[in-house]
Amino acid sequence: MWVPLESLFISKYKTTPGKGVFGIRIENHLGGKLSFGVSLKRALFWGVRPGIIRQKKIRFQRWAVGMGMLLTLLGGAYFEKEIAVLTTGFEKYKAVDGWIEYASSDGKFRVILPEDPECEEKILPVPSQKKNLNYSELKSYQTKKVYYSVTYIELPKRWKMAGASRLLQGALDLIVDHTPNAQILTKTMTKHRNFRALDFHLSQGEDEVQGRLILVGTTLFRLSVVYPPSVAHQLQHQEFLDSFEVKG
Repeated sequence: MWVPLESLFISKYKTTPGKGVFGIRIENHLGGKLSFGVSLKRALFWGVRPGIIRQKKIRFQRWAVGMGMLLTLLGGAYFEKEIAVLTTGFEKYKAVDGWIEYASSDGKFRVILPEDPECEEKILPVPSQKKNLNYSELKSYQTKKVYYSVTYIELPKRWKMAGASRLLQGALDLIVDHTPNAQILTKTMTKHRNFRALDFHLSQGEDEVQGRLILVGTTLFRLSVVYPPSVAHQLQHQEFLDSFEVKG
């Protein structure tokens, strides 16, 4: 798309908007304009690039504007994902053929899953606090041995005083302590959109578990996929995580 536009600008104005900001002009050896055909050859890097580059002195303000535009373009390309989340609150995700978009009945979140999930109500003991926490778990099976799950639990408000990082680390330790044969392989602090999160990779007997803990206010979400290591290459793990959206 840009190649014919660049050729048109150079053949008509001897420059492009970007080059013009910096006072750069492309001319023939007599100081005239290049033809459209020659400009097209130049834009396509076909053989030796024709044309002579000339640059006139520009004011500092104009140079500063040009550098600002350049840095804005570079920043936009590098932080495209973060900018999309900041401006729209929605992170793009890749659709998976055959999967469904699921929205929770209480309106808390939406996510893509292999099929309609099964819902279970469970209890998580917290011995250090001498109490139990009730939570809901949704499971969706990709195969008999591979399933994706979303768990969410309301934490006591006073626990927030511990800080997001400490809460996420403590929650992962608690999950591991109450999951038979579970061991932490890796864990990494991260962000999910604008929320603090913790990515984890566990071994669980003959299976492995990859997932993410996300803290939204006093609600802790756990996204995970359980699978035998032999089918790790078939997972849609990242697409599953990227699709998760908290509803306000």
